[in-house]
Amino acid sequence: MSTETLKVLEMLEEGRISTDEAERLIQALTTSRSGRKGKREARESIENISRTIAGVMDHVKDHIARAVPDDIDAYVNLGKEFGKESKFEGTYPAKKSVNLSVGKGDVSLSQSDDDKVHVKSSRSKARAIRSKDDKLMIKIGRGDTELKAPDNLNFKIKIGNGDINVEEGKMDNFAAKVGMGDIIGKYAVQNADFAIGSGDMSFTLSSCSEGKLNLGKGDVNLELPFNATISINVSEKADVFLDDRLKIESDDIIESNHGKANRRKIIAKIGDGDEGDIGIAIGFGDLSIS
Repeated sequence: MSTETLKVLEMLEEGRISTDEAERLIQALTTSRSGRKGKREARESIENISRTIAGVMDHVKDHIARAVPDDIDAYVNLGKEFGKESKFEGTYPAKKSVNLSVGKGDVSLSQSDDDKVHVKSSRSKARAIRSKDDKLMIKIGRGDTELKAPDNLNFKIKIGNGDINVEEGKMDNFAAKVGMGDIIGKYAVQNADFAIGSGDMSFTLSSCSEGKLNLGKGDVNLELPFNATISINVSEKADVFLDDRLKIESDDIIESNHGKANRRKIIAKIGDGDEGDIGIAIGFGDLSIS
């Protein structure tokens, strides 16, 4: 067996390529050397290797089950469907932190009925799910994703192009970064860190000890039904609506240099402002707080 063929089989065993991809590669290698005979040998080699790997994976799964029974799927399913465009649905043990990255697609987050993390993705082009230490890491190349998880976890969500919609959730820490899209929903969090390149934010923070909201271009519509101190940084030309409950501590125009637009900085409080500190920065857009 040639060195090139062995390399392909190693990649197959490691899960870096699928059985179909391995077969095409070996066919190409063997065909260049022995024509039709090579194709037949390639098919036979793949069939033999597939049977061998199936046995090995069963052994590995049993071994993992004895060592870390809750993480079987997180290890065995890593890269299993990578490269195929199809629907996907999986259930995984909840970790303290859940990291979700989506290239293109919307994300909906809601509370699960159990202590598991449930992932459902439509038309996912590529995906990889891995459990490591206290983190569950999910990567979706393309496709809308539904995520259901228990309360009081740490979430970090990154989307290139798409929206984040959260049905009323309770989290320790929630960090969300969106290149182009909206962030919508209702949250109770200890720490919130939201950033959007271009899009809108429209949500309720039912509680938040510390929040950072950064928006390049778009509008922010925010509800804060608790005592909080709010620091606002917007364009001088932005429309700012603040509910009558907010007490304005300061409202200043900061002149910018190098021909840039002036900024408006506002410090406001709801009640005595001791339940949370919220910072809001908008490059170009309007703000409404109620």
